[in-house]
Order: sequence, then C-alpha cells, then structure tokens
Amino acid sequence: MVYFGLIGAGGMAPDILNYALPSLNAALPMGRFHPRKIFYVESEPTHRELDGVPIISVDDFLNLKGRKLFALTLAASDARERLAGQLITGGAEPLTVTHQTADVHPGSVIGPGALIGYHTMIAANSVVGRFFQGVGMSHIGLDNIVGDYVRLAPRAFCSGHVEIGNHVLIGAGALIRQGTRERPLRIGDGATVGMGAVVIKDVEPGATVVGNPAKPVGT
Repeated sequence: MVYFGLIGAGGMAPDILNYALPSLNAALPMGRFHPRKIFYVESEPTHRELDGVPIISVDDFLNLKGRKLFALTLAASDARERLAGQLITGGAEPLTVTHQTADVHPGSVIGPGALIGYHTMIAANSVVGRFFQGVGMSHIGLDNIVGDYVRLAPRAFCSGHVEIGNHVLIGAGALIRQGTRERPLRIGDGATVGMGAVVIKDVEPGATVVGNPAKPVGT
C-alpha cells in the first residue's frame, strides 16, 4: 500500500494537488496512483477534509501501514525543514512534484522534495537543493547553485552564475542579475529579496533587500 501526504492544507496546496498525480505515477511504475490514498496533512488539523480530500495529523499519516510519500507546500522555510525532518525520521519519503509545463533541463540536478510549478524553468548545469519551491513562471538560469529550503515566488528570475544560500526567499517579480563563472553573484543564507527587487550585487546572509537597485532595508 502506498500513500501520499500533501503537507499543509492551505495556500497553494490545492493547486499542487491538481498536478501531483503525474509525479506520483512516475514514482510508481507498477500502476496508476489511486486518489483515495491521498491526504492533506497538518500538525494540528482543524477540519476533517478539504474539497473531499481527508485532512489528517502528521502522526496519523506516519502511522499508516505502507509506503508513505510526501510533498511540503508550506512557504515558511523553517517549518518546511522541521516537518521534513519529522517525516523522514518517521519513515516517509519526499516526492519531487513537477508541473507538466515546467522546463527542467537534463543537465540540472534537483534535490529531493522540490515543488516545480507551472512554466518554471531550471536551466542546464544548475544544482538545486532539498525542498526547493519554484512557484509559477520562476526561473533558475545556467550554472546556478541553489541551497536547501529556497523559495522563488511567481515570476522571480535568477540569471546565470548565481549562488543562493539556504532558506532564501526570492519575492515575486524579483530579478537577480547575471554573475560570472569566476565571480558568481551570491545571496547569503536566510536572505530575503523583496517583491520586484533588482539585485545587482551580493546580498549578505540574513539581509532583506528591496528596490531597484536592491538595497538593504533601512539604508
């Protein structure tokens, strides 16, 4: 028996559920995945179902007898890391969910548990870390290195030769300029790039930058 848990019943979870089945079927070559084995999973459920899909607790999901696959829909990177650790320790396996319209080049390397949304592109020779979220029409350019628990909001665009640390949030419509092989543009761990920001130089770890050109908040 194989089950699939979509962690989080709010936000973009229903959209992801709509395109998860092809990824599930690809992971299970023996046959098509049955919808009745799908659950929304929350730490403390307040409702029994959403659009006909049962909502259960993390503990109940981990107690199911059989193979358990999961995907994380939560935007907050710290919550994603915490829940990923809990689920993997409990024996569940992360599933990478890729929209049918996404363009993931064969030369790229994608870590486990990624969510790759509609018309999102990950170019050749890029390395993307664990539990990445590339929301609709986001872009990872050539020769990029992307850390763990990174989220690109809709239409965020990272040009080539960019290095992005862990737990980075790139806001909707942000633009990260091109680096070079010898001197990649770097965005440090835990940084936030604001909506519509244009980043033309390195961003320090933990900093929040906004504007065009992007500058740290308060400067």
